[in-house]
Amino acid sequence: MNRKPTLILLLLLLFPGIHAQPGNEIDWEYEIDLLARELAAKHPGLLSVELQQVLAAMGDAQTQVNYHFLIDKFRILPLELYWFEDGIYVLETDKQYEPALGKKLTAVNGFPLDTVIDSLATLLDNNNQSVLKNSIPRMLTWYQLPEHFGFASKEKLTLTFSGSPEKTLHVALPCKPGELVTVQPPSLPLGWQDQKSYFRDHYFENEHIYYIQYNRC
Repeated sequence: MNRKPTLILLLLLLFPGIHAQPGNEIDWEYEIDLLARELAAKHPGLLSVELQQVLAAMGDAQTQVNYHFLIDKFRILPLELYWFEDGIYVLETDKQYEPALGKKLTAVNGFPLDTVIDSLATLLDNNNQSVLKNSIPRMLTWYQLPEHFGFASKEKLTLTFSGSPEKTLHVALPCKPGELVTVQPPSLPLGWQDQKSYFRDHYFENEHIYYIQYNRC
């Protein structure tokens, strides 16, 4: 990976006033020191998101800015979302928001969900659809990200869910831990069973199938 063009782009994004004099070589040590000194003086949360957008646009899924530690746990929506084939649904939520349980999310503060997803997707490598479908539902619950992209303000969100008529849910921040309610299907698909273990396997003797479930590294 050629890091010099990337660094030039980051420096121009962060400090648009800097430039090399005509005919002069760029002093990389000076520019890197400048980046180190000035980065902390800027808005760290905003910059970390914008830096991640630059890396994602380069298509390098293995290089990322770890902005996750900046996510305020009291501004995480009390929702567990999952992206099924036909949309994103609520699988778990706080007891006070139980009417949203099992419902399909369609809008955030009046913005169509597809529009919000398009913005969040700029933080991810779009070449891998599995990464998008795995990451976007969690990112939707991090209030600071919809806020950064202009979909949220005033420490609250209005979520819209499909139905006849449509249902709306007003989530106020900060969020405090409460009693959780979960969708309880009559049975779980095999891949959803025992997801907390790192690894599980099972041999189905009648079908002569050896099943391996690798949940995490």
